[in-house]
Amino acid sequence: FDEKIHVYPYALEKELIKSVRVGDIENAHYWFSRLMQQLLKKAQNHPSLLKIQILELLVVLSRQALESGVDSDIISEHSYMYNEELRQIENINHLHDWVMRKVEHLIKLVRSSHNSRQQDCIQKAVAYINENYYRDITLEEVSNEVYLNPSYFSRIFKSLQGESFIDYLTRVRLENAKKLVLAAKEAGAMALFGEKYGER
Repeated sequence: FDEKIHVYPYALEKELIKSVRVGDIENAHYWFSRLMQQLLKKAQNHPSLLKIQILELLVVLSRQALESGVDSDIISEHSYMYNEELRQIENINHLHDWVMRKVEHLIKLVRSSHNSRQQDCIQKAVAYINENYYRDITLEEVSNEVYLNPSYFSRIFKSLQGESFIDYLTRVRLENAKKLVLAAKEAGAMALFGEKYGER
């Protein structure tokens, strides 16, 4: 039994893990192709070992997806399917495409989780701004309120709201100022109306 087939390319796996964690499909393709090339070369005559290595890789990547916020029930369901489907693959050359599809799916789940969390954070930030616009609030204060790095918060705020934090805050202040002016005018008009008819 050739000892070289047991040498696993952990450095390549580490790069692939990074790609999955941040939801980068393009980089995932690159690192996975290099990783798979190494695995196929070393275990061409040992399909059972190759399948074990691939299953372990998917378990590691699934754990990363879980830590990135993907629902545990979804991960468990897919982990069971990996095992069942992998057993049925007889042609080693089909493994590459099969595993890449699974990696892509995990990345899509991570992206979806990221998007959901971002939207939730921005909704909370908007609510906080709407409640505190009259104070001298800053981007740092609001980003801390939703537990995000200020620069990252600024970027996703503009992406999801369609305007910068400062522009949104300024608009909220102006809209509320207009409401106050309008309310004051209405109150003044009512007062004049009362005085006029109170004299009769």
